[in-house]
Amino acid sequence: MPGGTASNQESELKIIVIKSDNTTQEFQPGFKLVAPVVVQKFYHDGYVSKENYIMDIIRKVKLVYISAATTNNEHTIGTYDISWVQKWICCGKEDSQGKGWKKVIVGSIVRYYQYDGIAGTTRTPIITIFSGTNTNKVFDYNMNGLSFRLSENTGREYFNPESLAAFLGAIIDVGYPDIISNGCCGIDGTGAYSKSHVNGINIDLKYLIKGEKRARFDTGIVPILVSSPLLDKDRQNGFLNALYKFGWGHTVKNLSHYINSQEDILSHCRKAGGHADHLHIQGFKPKNK
Repeated sequence: MPGGTASNQESELKIIVIKSDNTTQEFQPGFKLVAPVVVQKFYHDGYVSKENYIMDIIRKVKLVYISAATTNNEHTIGTYDISWVQKWICCGKEDSQGKGWKKVIVGSIVRYYQYDGIAGTTRTPIITIFSGTNTNKVFDYNMNGLSFRLSENTGREYFNPESLAAFLGAIIDVGYPDIISNGCCGIDGTGAYSKSHVNGINIDLKYLIKGEKRARFDTGIVPILVSSPLLDKDRQNGFLNALYKFGWGHTVKNLSHYINSQEDILSHCRKAGGHADHLHIQGFKPKNK
């Protein structure tokens, strides 16, 4: 199974007994307490479980998809190591007069990310389901009657566990094999050089091509613009509807570009410059249960 599978971190469990004379006695019974694992569930109807992620206690997350109302149809997607990283508020092109902003340089592009609280004190969990070091990564799952695939071709392969669960839910919902992420966030919790990718929530995607071809993965297939006649508009809108079902585009609309001169907009999107070559999903408001 792809993803982080490092050995469990363990800590010794001690028992302290307070005697009737108020003295104490410490016992070490000879067994160990395995570090807690959060089970992040996501459901066929668009809901995700609301879990309590506690820094320095929760070290792993198990993703479990439930395809029907009964527990007989649970699919364990995998168990992955959590990275606790700096939580960010926002990003800008300037450092806001130097007040608590971190400078990040990617190529020739400079961005400033604002700390949530004092630097290093407010953390957030992120995970990746991908393994390997190259930029063309693929996660395939095919077990017990459930099959889906997600491709990734950037170094921004980390996601918030809850948003990743909802994202995978939408992918499973449509069953398309050619969904490609242009990245969520990096190991530092930023999506530099993007200004809106922080904390593993917002995700960029390549537009879907007719014939279910994967740009830069399948031989001879290159990325398309949203205005291309190769755009599979029906499937693209189908996926956007599934993403909306799982929480995206609710607080604000997703970002795309008009398809043609009549400004034909994709579902749950608004027109945005700079998005002719990729779809940006945002406005995530999970449905919890």
